[in-house]
Amino acid sequence: MKSCWHRDGPALPVEFARISNDARLTLVIHPGSVDQRTLWATAVSEDLDAVRQNLRGREGADSCAIHNATAGGQVSDGVSSQVREAIAGWLRDHRELAGCVWTGLASNWSEKQGSDFSVESAVRYLRDLQNPMRAREYIQNTPEQIQTAVRAAAREQLGWRDAVLSSTLFAAD
Repeated sequence: MKSCWHRDGPALPVEFARISNDARLTLVIHPGSVDQRTLWATAVSEDLDAVRQNLRGREGADSCAIHNATAGGQVSDGVSSQVREAIAGWLRDHRELAGCVWTGLASNWSEKQGSDFSVESAVRYLRDLQNPMRAREYIQNTPEQIQTAVRAAAREQLGWRDAVLSSTLFAAD
């Protein structure tokens, strides 16, 4: 990244609804969840393909899971109309940006758990982890403006508290 995190990203329906390879619940765009004001940072490169490849490498994801949108209106295949509209509006408000890139992994809850995702099933999953340390750290260290239903339930039912992150991580905006 070239900049600190900016707190005024597009409002998107994100939730801790994906089980990662190391058993954490990770944030993904999850239709039906409450919109959250996301964060963004500028990339070191201005080359869209280079930025996509950099993110793909960091995420360990297939290139089809790395989505992008340009200020000119081009958007990756498979992006929902709700997300397209939110990002297009956000890019119109940020004319200094030529586009944006994000990880477009979906929830894998039903494949991993054999049932539909719910906040209750997520809390049960977290409660049943033999070693919840990494899962707890991921949720606690998510920037405070991301307050999803799973995060609230983890606070209330598991006693997990949000970490106070250093202000040096964030742009002054």
